Amino acid sequence: MASECSNSDEMKRLVETTGHELILDYYDNFSDALERQKVFSELDHHRDVPMEFWTAMAQVLADASGFRITLQAAILEPVQDDPDTSQIVGHREVTVAEPNVFVRPAGEWRGQLPRGLQSERFGIARHPSE
Repeated sequence: MASECSNSDEMKRLVETTGHELILDYYDNFSDALERQKVFSELDHHRDVPMEFWTAMAQVLADASGFRITLQAAILEPVQDDPDTSQIVGHREVTVAEPNVFVRPAGEWRGQLPRGLQSERFGIARHPSE
């Protein structure tokens, strides 16, 4: 029994460590890409990434994937005990990007999922509505 707990603790530590490293890698790569486009700098904390940039990124993703992309903003409220901390209390839609390039009639999707979702990882190989 102690062996199982040890393995479980080791697995938990490994998952947490790997997840943290992945987050840092993606954060660094995405931050670098935004900095190269001159829309974000980690050194300039007072400059937000313009909404036009996020709208363009959503459109690129929608066109490349054929999916509808919705960007939402978090609605924040201050925490009562700590006015310097906020919590998310809801979301609101900011923009929607409809695919313009790889649009397919609904009948063409019958019996299949888009390529990125046809995977054993998702445990399905057919469209969920069927």
